[in-house]
Amino acid sequence: MARKKVLFGGKREEIIEIALRLFMEYGFEQTSIRRIIQEAGGEVGMFYHYFKSKQEIFDIAVQYYLDKYVESYKQIAEDQDKNIMEQLSEMAELLKKASMEYATLMREQSMHWTVQHALHARTLKCLEPYMAMILQRGIEEGRARNVLGLHIDILTACVIHGIEGILHVHDGKELKEEDMKQIEEDVYKFVGHMLQISMQKAGETDV
Repeated sequence: MARKKVLFGGKREEIIEIALRLFMEYGFEQTSIRRIIQEAGGEVGMFYHYFKSKQEIFDIAVQYYLDKYVESYKQIAEDQDKNIMEQLSEMAELLKKASMEYATLMREQSMHWTVQHALHARTLKCLEPYMAMILQRGIEEGRARNVLGLHIDILTACVIHGIEGILHVHDGKELKEEDMKQIEEDVYKFVGHMLQISMQKAGETDV
């Protein structure tokens, strides 16, 4: 008999939240289906009523955690009142926020490294379609240039991983105000040079 399709909410969401907590603490390998379902106060059969496998609930739990960032990415990409530099700056801020949150979870709540790596990789993956929207619009409006003639997917990956590389230098550090300013300046320099965007920041106007 096919598994019943159930939307988020009720017992299914409770199981996802329990699984996410256990995966964060113990990692993928050391978190068993039996352990998840015991904490949920059910039987193994109940798990398979909602999920096909441990891998499936892991994927769902990670996405469940990332959904808050996805919604923010979407809002930034669809905001046509902001120029491309403002949008890219806000995207970098969100990436920085996510990176700092993961570092805090690793340090204070002993988030398992396997989950930290999965969250990091999927954060970047979730960003791709929204970053592509911003870049495509900026190029079409003449506010940015694809000087190397790269396919938009490749250009998007270069921009995302370039910004991520700047943030990675500061991983695990307690950032001071001067560090935050340096990150902002480095992102502006990298993105502005790569896409030949004006280095104006939000609120500045042409003279």
